[in-house]
Amino acid sequence: MAEDLDDDGCSDCDDDFDEIAVPAMAPPPAFDWSPEQRHALGEISLWRNEPDSQLFRLFGVAGSGKTTVTREIARRVKGEVLFCAFTGKAALVMRSMGCRGAQTIHSSIYRPVGELEAEAKALKSCMDMLARNPQDEHAIKSAAQWGTTDFWALETKLMALRNRIEKGPLWSLRERIDPEPDVIICDECSMVNEALALDLMSFGHKIIVIGDPFQLPPVRGPGYFIDAEPDVMLREVHRQARGNPIIQLATTVRQEGALALATGHSMGRAVTPARRSRTASAPSWRPIRLCAARTRPGTSATP
Repeated sequence: MAEDLDDDGCSDCDDDFDEIAVPAMAPPPAFDWSPEQRHALGEISLWRNEPDSQLFRLFGVAGSGKTTVTREIARRVKGEVLFCAFTGKAALVMRSMGCRGAQTIHSSIYRPVGELEAEAKALKSCMDMLARNPQDEHAIKSAAQWGTTDFWALETKLMALRNRIEKGPLWSLRERIDPEPDVIICDECSMVNEALALDLMSFGHKIIVIGDPFQLPPVRGPGYFIDAEPDVMLREVHRQARGNPIIQLATTVRQEGALALATGHSMGRAVTPARRSRTASAPSWRPIRLCAARTRPGTSATP
């Protein structure tokens, strides 16, 4: 719900987006898709032609190429594509990776009450002009944006606006997403709770949600999109990502369940992944539990 915006940690980084040089979404030159990625592209293409299926879950481990796949799908879409993510930082990263116009979910589907107040003020001004002169061409043209020139119908709309402002919250769900997207691509879906997910889905557009079962859950409530089996799961970490130390640590945590530090470590010393095999000369390892493995009903966690 809109009232959860502040509590859910919505990060307002949209003002910084225009400062980033965004690469154009041009076709990659003879990109060598992995079998997993080709399968994902095919499944998403089939899903886009299914009128009764709104949601596609594309999950994958860190470094498996989820963003690359969805960027290619967006390139193939002839209409509008809305890129969004839960946090402003994630949207910022999406933009830097070529996902043009990426923004937070909240800024995509909610509007601040300040906009409602400005709309109510404009509507009241229009009604005052119509009350003075029902034939005023400027007033009639102005009233057209509310879908009627009937004074009492405008009065009803004004009362509804004022009620929404008085009852709060500070944000209100938009009537529509402008421009209307053919596909919404939502990153960080593990952080989206049920209320926010239902609001996003309420517009009726097709949505591809991208996630990693090992990412952080929402601040409030369970992850709505992540709490189900994926349509496609990418498991292969690609060569470009293997040398990334963050990807290496994430892979270790996912596979081992913990990281380990050498005994007597100090702040600033590099974290070394735990080793399965130990020799007599190896340092003493102290496991550091970072997160618990996620489980689904009927399954058990593997430490």
